[in-house]
Amino acid sequence: MKNFLHPVILLLFIFTLFYSIESSAQCSAGEEEVTVKIHTDKWGSEITWNLKAGSETLLSGGPYADGSEIDDIQSVCVTEVTVLTFDIKDSYGDGICSGSGDGYYQIIAYDFIFKENCNYGRGETYTFTLESPSDLDGELSGINFSDYISQEYTLKGVLYNNGLTDITSIDLSWQINNGTINKQTITGFSVSSNQSLEIEHPTQIQFADSLISEEITIWISNPNALTDENTSNDTIIKAVEVLDEWVNRRVLIEHFTNASCGPCASQNPTLRALMEDGDNPDKIAHIAYHTSWPGTDPMYTFNDNNGEGDTRVSFYGVSGVPDAVVGGNNYQGGPAGISQNIIDEEYSTPGFFKVLLEQEIIADTIFIDVKLIALKDLTSNSLKAHIALTEYLEYESAPGSNGEKMFEDVMRTMLTGQEGYDLEPISAYDTAKIALKKQFDGFEIDEPRILIFVQDESDNDILMAYKLDENFAPPGVKTNVINGMTDFIIDEMLSFTFNDSLRNVDDSEITDLSSIISFKEDNSSGVDVSADISISDDKTKITIAPDNWLEEDKTYFLSIQPLENDYNISFNEKLYFFTTAIIANPTATFSIDDNETAIDVDTEPQIVFSDSVRLLNDTELIDPTSLIVFKETNETGTDVDFSATIDSDKDLITITPAEKLKLNQKYYLAIKAEVENRYNKALEEKSISFTTDITDGIEDLIAKYELKAYPIPCSKNLNINLNLQDNSNTIIGIYNISGQLVKEWNKGNMNSGNQVINLNLENIEAGLYIVSLRIGEDFVTKKIQVIK
Repeated sequence: MKNFLHPVILLLFIFTLFYSIESSAQCSAGEEEVTVKIHTDKWGSEITWNLKAGSETLLSGGPYADGSEIDDIQSVCVTEVTVLTFDIKDSYGDGICSGSGDGYYQIIAYDFIFKENCNYGRGETYTFTLESPSDLDGELSGINFSDYISQEYTLKGVLYNNGLTDITSIDLSWQINNGTINKQTITGFSVSSNQSLEIEHPTQIQFADSLISEEITIWISNPNALTDENTSNDTIIKAVEVLDEWVNRRVLIEHFTNASCGPCASQNPTLRALMEDGDNPDKIAHIAYHTSWPGTDPMYTFNDNNGEGDTRVSFYGVSGVPDAVVGGNNYQGGPAGISQNIIDEEYSTPGFFKVLLEQEIIADTIFIDVKLIALKDLTSNSLKAHIALTEYLEYESAPGSNGEKMFEDVMRTMLTGQEGYDLEPISAYDTAKIALKKQFDGFEIDEPRILIFVQDESDNDILMAYKLDENFAPPGVKTNVINGMTDFIIDEMLSFTFNDSLRNVDDSEITDLSSIISFKEDNSSGVDVSADISISDDKTKITIAPDNWLEEDKTYFLSIQPLENDYNISFNEKLYFFTTAIIANPTATFSIDDNETAIDVDTEPQIVFSDSVRLLNDTELIDPTSLIVFKETNETGTDVDFSATIDSDKDLITITPAEKLKLNQKYYLAIKAEVENRYNKALEEKSISFTTDITDGIEDLIAKYELKAYPIPCSKNLNINLNLQDNSNTIIGIYNISGQLVKEWNKGNMNSGNQVINLNLENIEAGLYIVSLRIGEDFVTKKIQVIK
């Protein structure tokens, strides 16, 4: 509990630091001023409260503004001996001192703090009688058991000092039904006003029988060996059910979060710190369900794919994250609102089942056998058992937008299905058995954990929560060999990679790999393959490097003996049969198809190889020019002057002609059979033929010479207008659509300037034609139609 300054001093101090709302009252005789002081955290919009006398509201406040801590101090005059009820709520469920400010509330009268708190979760109610505080008033405010107790139990209670005088001794007593009173004077402490202390009775409570209901009375008396001035708060009478066997029930925290949720990133660390504090790791069973909103989250996507992403979200009606549910019905709200008090309160209730678990992973299948032994009669028809597989995940970079990289206890699958496993009503000591198996597409969950919980869906109470903290999965083994594969490359090394450091199954260090790895030709009885076998210093990878290339199209046998991790869990012997690939000869593909036409005269043909190539004498190919044959018309035609280059990967040759290729010219291009790949497989010679386009840069040249042809269509005559920039030799040809020359006019050297040329087409048949003008070194074409 917090220690506060005197209210008047504190009020003056706060007034100078914070914005305040304050009201006071002048009271008549028989009345007393009651003051409610609220100091908000930075999320004031979540807070509402009221003070009532019966149904009449005397004071109220909230919601407040967010962003800063605000003081709201209100007073009212109330007739003495009135029973008052103070109620405060937090819509988010994290109280007002969970990390977003140092909020608190106080109820003050007679210059005495009747009640103060800050860590109240979603809310709390306090009822008291307005009367002057006693000088000596001890209160038994709590005991360390709820509705259940074991046959032998050590009683602990909480002594709260409601009076003005320090309490330094107290009598603590207990009685079962109307039996013997067991009283003990507790000394050696001092509890000041408005403070509390846990006290323990030295005599253990013992019940004569189990699985029965008893009434136990616990009370305090004689504070400081004097009479308690208020005995109405000294006694707790509890009806309890006595259990034969006490099994600790872990505190189940069902946590709803998302990797792109900003508030999750701010609240989850608070929950993580609580779960890791003290002995809480042994008390808590935590499971995280990742939601589809507000943004990207691959952990939701994983579970959405198996249909389990939204099951528990719907069950609890979760509409926003972060959210957390404790014990099924103990608490639901922000994770930061879960307090140690909530954990301790939930943990104080025992489990109603004893859990016996056997689990095993074989290949890609997990086998689960669970026995649930009931420790009391359970008559509900709404019992469900859930078995979840969880995993700790840590990403190198945040998988969502909120920056979080570590995710504890992520639900990966509900082995009992979305709705759980139905349990029939069960009697004490009877056993419910659950046997499950689930196959995975390759067991890819690292360090899995098993969580088992039983829930009564009639009130959502968790009757048992059990978690297997040990990693029960065998070490993960990955290899570049697939059993039955037929395309293993003959010069590749083989390897086994483990997800953890491994050792021999006798706990000794791995030193002799010859007893672990077997590598043979054909089968397990075949000839040994000579290879260098090594293991990394961290014992996470074994590499097998054959001394020579493996043979093509040959079967090999590979095995690895069991190895274990630090948990003494080993994988089973793994056997592989595989066949090496048939290595194909390299192939060459030209960038121009064989017999392709209309190839641009500026083209630079390329040859792409299916593999890196070298010369047949095993030397590097640097200048491929001598390997290329490039000629006009065919393989016996005129040589084309060119150069050739090969890229750094040795799988692409580029051929660059020394001059622009001729228009409408057929060419022959070939690569000689003088290269091979790294497997000494030679390339077969390959050739193509192609024809260049009959035009070249038509639109630009038409614009350059301002070329016009008319009329179009034409009949007997065609006029051509052009503007020669220089004196130019001009030849005009008419070609049919097959590219054959029909008629040609050699105009010789024409003068610069505008020229009009008339062509006689009387002997040209009707049809589509191309007019080709050669002006100096330029070729210009124009399509025309001749009609008759």
